[in-house]
Amino acid sequence: MAMPSSPTTGMQILALLDRLDRQVHLFGFDWKATPTFYDPDRRKDPHNHARERRLVHEMIQRKGWRIYS
Repeated sequence: MAMPSSPTTGMQILALLDRLDRQVHLFGFDWKATPTFYDPDRRKDPHNHARERRLVHEMIQRKGWRIYS
């Protein structure tokens, strides 16, 4: 049985803002699409970035938030 993934710090903050009903403009979220120098081996990543991306896009649609790439 696979262990559930833990949420990223960014996802935890967005969940809080969602509960607080705040207007949000998102910058810098690419869900690990861009390689980084400090984490070249993402196979050990404990997060489910694809699921978080879907959840955030649902928040964006529901709340009218803006995301900038």
